[in-house]
Amino acid sequence: MEENQDLFEKLRQIRDSYDPDPDLANRVIEKVNQREATVAFKKPVPKWIWYLIGGIIAAFLAVFLPVYLTKNNSKLAIYSSESIIFEDISDMDGFLSENNLTLNYFKTEPENNRLAKIKDNGIYAYITQEFTGIGENGFDVVVLNMVLLKNAEFEFYNSYNSLTNTASIGGLDIKYSIVSELTNNRIYAKFILKGKTYFLQIDTQDGGTAVLEKYINQLLN
Repeated sequence: MEENQDLFEKLRQIRDSYDPDPDLANRVIEKVNQREATVAFKKPVPKWIWYLIGGIIAAFLAVFLPVYLTKNNSKLAIYSSESIIFEDISDMDGFLSENNLTLNYFKTEPENNRLAKIKDNGIYAYITQEFTGIGENGFDVVVLNMVLLKNAEFEFYNSYNSLTNTASIGGLDIKYSIVSELTNNRIYAKFILKGKTYFLQIDTQDGGTAVLEKYINQLLN
């Protein structure tokens, strides 16, 4: 009994450094079955051996299965607009520095920068930025969302579910779509920059792809 307890404790000690292998448990059981088939032709195996093997397998499953399930079943949280609260960011550079964040954002005047937080717990969700740019045929309204919270989706994601086009701009892989209504074009674009996901929306009276390239390059420089 003490030997089984010592084995169980050793398994617990290496659990935190273990990288779960979803097929490992199956391979252990397979090896046991192979062993049983081999020794069956020789002589009966004492029952205490099978009790010991069963105890080892049970200890293995008790220690490692929860680790594997936790690692591979991270739940995706979906937040509605009612779950989000906003606060203004008056100094973007200061905010990023204080929170050890590295983000690209538009440096324009005037600009409206806000932090979106989860209402129930105050966790930072994303940063949203809105400003008005000058286009060739009028003004452009630009909205940029920079996502901070992993394993989460927000209501504005719905506008980006059907991005049908791709482009490479400034070394970034951009997914985008353009919705045209009379003289106005609305551009939806999504891309990953420095490990963060960005969602860009542009309302413009100018040609779509040229405007998208213009603001992506402005964001990068």
